[in-house]
Amino acid sequence: MNKRERGHSTAEQQKRGKIDPSNIDGDTKPCDVLHLNIGGKRLDVLRRTLCSVEDSMLATKFSGRWEDSLEKDRDGNIFINQEYSLFKAMVDYLRNKEMETEAYPVPPPKFDRTSKQDFYRMLSYYGMLFAIYPLKLNPHEKYPPESAMVSTSADGTTVIETKSFCAFKLSPYEHGESNALTSFEIKLGEVDRCEVGLEMVDECYQESSFSIATRDERDEMKDYSFDISETDYANYYREEINVSKGTTIRVENLRTWVIGKTTVASDDIRSNFSIRRPDAAACYDTYFNISVQGKVTLTNFKYT
Repeated sequence: MNKRERGHSTAEQQKRGKIDPSNIDGDTKPCDVLHLNIGGKRLDVLRRTLCSVEDSMLATKFSGRWEDSLEKDRDGNIFINQEYSLFKAMVDYLRNKEMETEAYPVPPPKFDRTSKQDFYRMLSYYGMLFAIYPLKLNPHEKYPPESAMVSTSADGTTVIETKSFCAFKLSPYEHGESNALTSFEIKLGEVDRCEVGLEMVDECYQESSFSIATRDERDEMKDYSFDISETDYANYYREEINVSKGTTIRVENLRTWVIGKTTVASDDIRSNFSIRRPDAAACYDTYFNISVQGKVTLTNFKYT
């Protein structure tokens, strides 16, 4: 089983709460009670809880393989140099996932803006970010996927492969804010068509969009269409850019769009490629849409 398949399988097993961590070693057992010192506060937790997300750094750390090398306090408790409230929130989430049902799903923890960034940082360190805040690909109602194959690995990398044109709405996580996803990359495989759009709803409840339509190197026009609104108005970027297999499209902080190494759009008025569109920060709902015919890989996601 390759890494992608293993990550997908792990996510499904965790969702059902039936993981039997294969990375628990030696004489250690899933039912072992671990005594932790989290930044000076005591926390007791079952080993299987900390090892429930296979291939994560958290599971590796507490698998038992490195038990002798873990830092201990003077009472022999495993010392974790993290903020207690953040680490406990992660542990509580994993505990609740063990009892999750369809009727009572487990939402991710919620924090204020500052603590949220600290929590994301800690989750990234332990390889837990996409276990707790998974990326959701919701079918778009206008172009629903009929035969698309979607696979996701433990680090969030998502591969979409489809023979027919279809579209998805990217949602950072099922119970979270829509505008939490601000940056990501798309690497083109063999594609006939790929479009990336930012759908926003501003304070006046008016939907608007900003999209990049890419075409492969066989297309003589090489047009890059930036659809600013739901009207027919559009800007066109016509500089010769080689868009082919391996080309990367980057979205940076909702504001800058890069194809390869070339900035093709930005709402920075100092940029030579400035565009006018609603300020994403002022919109109460922000979603990324992606439509594709062929194969693309989504990676390097950033949440705020």
